[in-house]
Formats: sequence, structure tokens, C-alpha cells
Amino acid sequence: MLTVILDMKFSSGGFEEFLVMAAAALKETREINGFISVVALQDEDDPRNITFYEQWRSREIYDDYLAWRESQGLLEALNALSSTPPVWRYFDTLDI
Repeated sequence: MLTVILDMKFSSGGFEEFLVMAAAALKETREINGFISVVALQDEDDPRNITFYEQWRSREIYDDYLAWRESQGLLEALNALSSTPPVWRYFDTLDI
């Protein structure tokens, strides 16, 4: 299982548009084969800073998903609303 953490920070003018865009996109995401879960977290001290905590069956499935999102123009649209570039981190689960 793959855990993905995506950190994004939005401009004050782009935050409301992001919320609308994310709600629609996450409905589609939840239908993807290999998707397990997603939680959107909002920073209490900086509410325009959003972290997505996602779980997927594999990195290959997530990479395919991300390529699909890029081909749709979603990543470009989100980047236009962001005040900083998004940061992705990928984690495997340790059995300890």
C-alpha cells in the first residue's frame, strides 16, 4: 500500500475556487480502481494550507492517476491557484 501526502498552499483569491474544484475532483478520484482513501486537512494556523493524506494500492496506480489528472489540466489549474508549488511525498508502510 502507498501513502501519498500532498501539501498545497493557496493564494487568498484562489482558495474558494480550489474548494469547488477539489470537491468535484475528489468525487471522481473515489471511483478510481486502486484508490483506498483520501482525507483533506486544513492547517488551523494557516487555513489556506491544505494537506491531502491519500492511500492507494500501489505507486504505479497513483502515477497513472496523476498522469490522467495532468492530461485533464487539473494540475495546471491547481498550480495557477497556488501560492507555492505543490509538494508530494510518498511512503510505504513498515511492518514493525
